[in-house]
Amino acid sequence: MTITPTQRLIFDPELIRRYDRPGPRYTSYPTAPHFREDFDERSLQGALDRSNASGR
Repeated sequence: MTITPTQRLIFDPELIRRYDRPGPRYTSYPTAPHFREDFDERSLQGALDRSNASGR
């Protein structure tokens, strides 16, 4: 999405409150020590499903 001077930027206060938390200082997530060779697409889908179900 491109913002032009004629468009109004809208902030969602609830979304900002939800994610207003300190994050890792690393540029990748998970951090390198947590990478695993056996983490495949199925593992990713399971992790995403669990994360979405948690409501966080």
